[in-house]
Parts: sequence; C-alpha cells; structure tokens
Amino acid sequence: MQKAIIHSETRVIVSLTTDENPVVNESYEVVLLDKPIDIGGGYWKLTANNKKIKASAEEAIVSGADQVGKYMLKKANIKNAINLIINDSSVSSSIKEYFKIINK
Repeated sequence: MQKAIIHSETRVIVSLTTDENPVVNESYEVVLLDKPIDIGGGYWKLTANNKKIKASAEEAIVSGADQVGKYMLKKANIKNAINLIINDSSVSSSIKEYFKIINK
C-alpha cells in the first residue's frame, strides 16, 4: 500500500513510499493512502481528509520538498553529464571506464 511522507505543519507531500515501516524525523509523518497517487508536475499536499491538492511555493520551501526536488534535479543532471562523457568518442577509454564505475 502506498504511503505519503508529509511535512506535519504544512501537510506537503515530500515523498511517496511502499515501505512497510518508513522512518521519518519529528517534522514529518507517514499517511497511509486509500489509493495510489502521482506527485509529478509540481508540489502537492494532503487535506485533512487526505485529498491531494496543489501546495504553494512557500509551503514547498517550508516543508523541505523544494530541497528534495532540487536534489533530484541535480542528481539527474550529473547522471546526464556522465553519460555524455561515456558516449563521447573523443574521450579516452580509461576515462570512460572511470565514469562507468561512478555511474553505477
């Protein structure tokens, strides 16, 4: 069953999980969802009856969800840069091997 990890104060969804017993710190809580949801396309929060609605930019910043999104974007950009190096024919094979190891 899907669970939402939400910021307790703002109820902004920071992440989704299917882990049996997710571990969160004191600023967050785990909410069991009746049906799976998608949190793509922006920042979302749960109402008191767990309906998904848009969260404001300010709520996303307060909740830390904005930081999670920035981290995921940076991670994706780094992976893309590594793949460009690996696929560049002008890069030596030893350098490519090094980045293949990093990319695992």
